[in-house]
Amino acid sequence: MKLIENFIIQWINLGLLVGVLFYVLRKPLREFLSGRREKLRVKIVKGRHQYEAAVAKLKQSKTNLAMAGKDADKIKRTLIETGMYGADALVAKAKEAAQRIRADAHTAAEQEAVRTEELISKDLLKTAFDAAHKKLSEGISGEDQDRLLTQSLTILKGVKENGQFRQ
Repeated sequence: MKLIENFIIQWINLGLLVGVLFYVLRKPLREFLSGRREKLRVKIVKGRHQYEAAVAKLKQSKTNLAMAGKDADKIKRTLIETGMYGADALVAKAKEAAQRIRADAHTAAEQEAVRTEELISKDLLKTAFDAAHKKLSEGISGEDQDRLLTQSLTILKGVKENGQFRQ
């Protein structure tokens, strides 16, 4: 019996100890658990926000990557078009330069031909004057000298106007 009494007393002591501990520790335990719950709730909310922000950044990164691919294709097309335009422009400039060179060569040839004709005309005139002078100085009469001078001037005038010698 004593055994049972001890057993009951121990249970009563245990109940009282638990009751006193519950009464004394109830408020700090409640504050501790509610504080812990609040910290966990805040961490969960922060985690959710961070997760949503990370998902949004991932979507934005995927969009940016897709746009970068499109931009790269656009830049590539632009560079190719610019390169083709540059090649076309170089060919056009080369053609223009070739035309200018041809025109300059043609003009130079024409000018050289004119200078040559002038030199030949001058030589013809000098020869005609020399021949007329020689004939005149050989004792031709004044009347013949006038006639020869008039004919020489007529021939020289024809050479000057037509660029050809006529008799």
